[in-house]
Amino acid sequence: MRASNRTPCRSMPFLAAVAAGALAWSLAGPIAQAAMVASDVASNYTSTSWPGTANGGGTAALTTYSPTSEGYGFGAWLVAATNSQGPPYSGTYLDTSGKNIATSTTTAGGAFSSGAPTTGASWGVYANTSTSSYTPALDALRAFNNGSATGLGTLRSGQTFDAAFQTDGIGSAGQAGGLSLGSVSGSGSSMSLTPVFTFEYAGGGADDVTISDASGTFQPGQNGNTETAITFSDVSSGVNLAFTLNTASTYTLVVSPASGNTNLTSPVTYTGSISGALNGVDLFDHNATGNQYFNSLAIVPEPATLGLLAVGGVSLLIRRRRKA
Repeated sequence: MRASNRTPCRSMPFLAAVAAGALAWSLAGPIAQAAMVASDVASNYTSTSWPGTANGGGTAALTTYSPTSEGYGFGAWLVAATNSQGPPYSGTYLDTSGKNIATSTTTAGGAFSSGAPTTGASWGVYANTSTSSYTPALDALRAFNNGSATGLGTLRSGQTFDAAFQTDGIGSAGQAGGLSLGSVSGSGSSMSLTPVFTFEYAGGGADDVTISDASGTFQPGQNGNTETAITFSDVSSGVNLAFTLNTASTYTLVVSPASGNTNLTSPVTYTGSISGALNGVDLFDHNATGNQYFNSLAIVPEPATLGLLAVGGVSLLIRRRRKA
């Protein structure tokens, strides 16, 4: 056996100190033992706490309203209904028709409405029956909570935003349903979101999902794009979206079938780039013929969990150096 001529590893004390410091930091937060920093599901709500009217309708002006906010880690809902004239119509309701993305139990944490539905529920939104004078739209915005209980605010590298989406269809060009992650400005009724990343089913092109990010707007599987397409059949049966921020400017998106979706047989993965902070979400229906449905908002893991992962990586490095 050849004798090793390596000198002893003088960096061991430093690596041990890094591991100890990372462990102390990861356990310092008030929710250090939790893996999830934000969560909310439609089954936390009742038909009155997720309102079914928009609306103060009958005016052409934008009307905003705030449903009860449940779950934890997300800010208060701001629902903006544009042009609910009767017709057009725009608003929200708690859907209990048994969509594949529906949930039937409440999540842990936070204060929940009494009498939450025991059958499956999802957040239903609608904006339809446009006229020659008015085009309806519905945007349900929610900021990522930056309170001391979570310390989140902006999505961080290594964290994943989850959501579920299902659609009844949209119609033609100028109509769309989906969600955007982006940068929130303002608060209360003046809150708005500048999209940084958008996943939508939109009219006017191939019958597939469209993605918008820092590289522009494209349809996977169309116009020379080699990624796997997500079709109307896929999203009409419900999909789960997992958006992971890899670095400040790159992401990975995994689209997987919701329970009961037999059209999308396996998860599809996309990678891309973004430009801008991600500290809020917009669930939208812009003049779509059919209703749109959303559920299961979550952010994982929390910063403390990232610290524990860092400790694991340092520990592995230490073991490898010892073996050497």
